[in-house]
Amino acid sequence: MIAERIEQLLELSPVELDARLRELFERQRQTEADMATAVAVIDQRKDYLADGHRSTHAYVKATLNCDGGQASRVVRQARTVNEHPAVGDALAATHIGTAQADRLARAAQHRRAGHRFGEFSAQLIEHAEHLKYADFDTVATRFEMLADIDGAFGDDEFHFGERSASVVGVGAGVHVVGHGGSPLQAAEMFAVFRQAEQDEFRKDSAARRAAHGDDALGHPLARTAQQRKFDAMHSIFMAYVTKPADGIRPEPLVDIVIDPITAGEVLHDHGLTDTDDVFTTAPETDDLVHRRCETSTGVVVHTDIALQAMLTGHIRRVVIDSAGVVTDMGRKSRLFSGLQREAAKLLVTTCTFNGCSIPADFCEVDHMVEWSEDDGTTDQRNACSLCGVHNRYKHNCRLRARRSVDGRVRLITPDGKVIKPVGERDPVWADPDPPSRPDLFDSMRLVPWTEFVEGRPHAHQIADSGFSIYRITFDDLVTD
Repeated sequence: MIAERIEQLLELSPVELDARLRELFERQRQTEADMATAVAVIDQRKDYLADGHRSTHAYVKATLNCDGGQASRVVRQARTVNEHPAVGDALAATHIGTAQADRLARAAQHRRAGHRFGEFSAQLIEHAEHLKYADFDTVATRFEMLADIDGAFGDDEFHFGERSASVVGVGAGVHVVGHGGSPLQAAEMFAVFRQAEQDEFRKDSAARRAAHGDDALGHPLARTAQQRKFDAMHSIFMAYVTKPADGIRPEPLVDIVIDPITAGEVLHDHGLTDTDDVFTTAPETDDLVHRRCETSTGVVVHTDIALQAMLTGHIRRVVIDSAGVVTDMGRKSRLFSGLQREAAKLLVTTCTFNGCSIPADFCEVDHMVEWSEDDGTTDQRNACSLCGVHNRYKHNCRLRARRSVDGRVRLITPDGKVIKPVGERDPVWADPDPPSRPDLFDSMRLVPWTEFVEGRPHAHQIADSGFSIYRITFDDLVTD
């Protein structure tokens, strides 16, 4: 049967197969919503007792023959749909996926912040539809922290107190485990590991180019990504014992992004200022997409930890507008510093292309409105981060980029179609409609990439398929 279905699908064109898959995803979401409402009724009426079960969780686990984790997710979604029908409506209308629905359910059932979910449900559902899942997860975590600020700090202290690590020999190999610690320690360790991992990638790339020259891209790298990660960790271990006796321990560069309203509030709450409008006179906003306190890699940090960093580290003034665009970065002093390239990457964690998870640190900064053809300006309002592969793909396919009010940059095909996930509606744009460019869809204008970049400024840099890497440096702890 499966073989016959595969044969049928092979007859479809890529566009038809994409439409078929989207249809199946939409049907799955509608089924998930129906299942959640059915379990909600069973939970409310305690129908599980008729089958001898002691709880809805036990009933679902037995009926679906699933593990406890999946049963918990089903029950959690059912209770959330029952208490907050708008979540079920969004899922049934296919505007959000099952992963987003479960994240909403976890926020709604949060042991301390859940009682405030109703106040923020409308905007959380909207962000679930329009943000990448990782970015939405960060927004939901902000809600859980801000709704119970004291409890969240207690959680951070608990994880710091419960920190642990072990290195155990397993056969001829090794098993390394670490957990807990503070968010700042996590960000520092992540920055160091990512730099070491990238150094291993550069070693492989250089060796491949030395061995194969211009034909290097036709050959695989010497090590897999998993092997490079292990070797990166080994190099970190060995660096500890090989550093000079009088060496000074470097501090990884860690950016904490905090909005001016939250920064002013935390200073005022601890009695360090007489007013909470130290950094801005803008009115307070409850929009979680603009209230942020986290590392630039997306790890949510408690405001008290950010305050500690303000008092002990350097701070950079970073001014952003309502769409989350960096408009100004001041000089480095005890308060604030930065570069234009760094600012373009600061408020995103990954490549702009939908579905790409390349970290922003390893991306190139591209013009949303083309500099060469449409007189696009080289400033933060016109900047977006794309990995090397997708930067070239954007130019080769003549995609346009546009920013929505939630700060996310969307790519648009030449015929005006917004590239977006299943069920998502077109977002509200932060900028006015661009002028019509029907000529962009003229097939006669689509030329090979090498010909397209020939003769343009820095064409050799753009055409090289290797990533343009912004090296992570070591400096004092920096807080935004």
